Amino acid sequence: MRTAAAAWRVAATSDPPGGIRVRRAGQKRLQLVPEGLRPTFVPGRLVSKYLLVSGEAVAIAARDRVLAAAMRLFAEHGFAATTITQIEQAAGLSQGAGGIYRHFPSKVAILEAGVAGQIASGADFISMISDASALARLPLRERLLVVAKAGMRRLEQEGDLNRLVLRDLSRFPHLVDQVGRDDIGRVFRAFAGWLADQPDVSPDADLEAIAIVLMGAVTHFWIMREIFGDHPAGVNEDRYLTATADLAATLLTGNKGATTDA
Repeated sequence: MRTAAAAWRVAATSDPPGGIRVRRAGQKRLQLVPEGLRPTFVPGRLVSKYLLVSGEAVAIAARDRVLAAAMRLFAEHGFAATTITQIEQAAGLSQGAGGIYRHFPSKVAILEAGVAGQIASGADFISMISDASALARLPLRERLLVVAKAGMRRLEQEGDLNRLVLRDLSRFPHLVDQVGRDDIGRVFRAFAGWLADQPDVSPDADLEAIAIVLMGAVTHFWIMREIFGDHPAGVNEDRYLTATADLAATLLTGNKGATTDA
């Protein structure tokens, strides 16, 4: 519902001493709203004609910006080569002012939180393949194609984490273990379970092995495209994933009923 508060926008995600800077829609000049005009902290509430956000909401926004900027820089340049100053600059914080340490005690702590956050971002893919009825009306081949495309989108969504794993995450064994257990392992278990729930799959099919093969095929294409821009073989994503789904359907059904309705 649109209210008068919609005419006011917070113009900064920092919360300076004595108030917060806000800007009215259509105006460039910032105004500092005194602390006395903020009797309560309610995000989005109109107080004395200003739209304010709570200190907690501001801190969360700044923390999220630090994580996003840091993970991007770690992925592009490596953990060791990325400085706190670079992270502050990319996150829109004052360089050298120590603001980043209000949210994280060290660069390693930033990395640990960034890895955990990107792992958590894969929950949508897990939710999709955890619902056995979501794609039930499609033929098996089409179901597999939908899941393969969703898996590719998940790899892209976690792109910074995946690049970091390939680049230099090996110097942090506990994080490598976390990615293996909570990301790759979790997806594998969910996908193998999804395959087991498909009614047209042969009882003789080695579902765990097939799940790993399919996950590896999708990951291979993402890595090749990440390195070369396009796959060096010249096969685009649609053709590749369609062929992957065709082969998977054959493996799962013993070449029987792969393209018929379930």
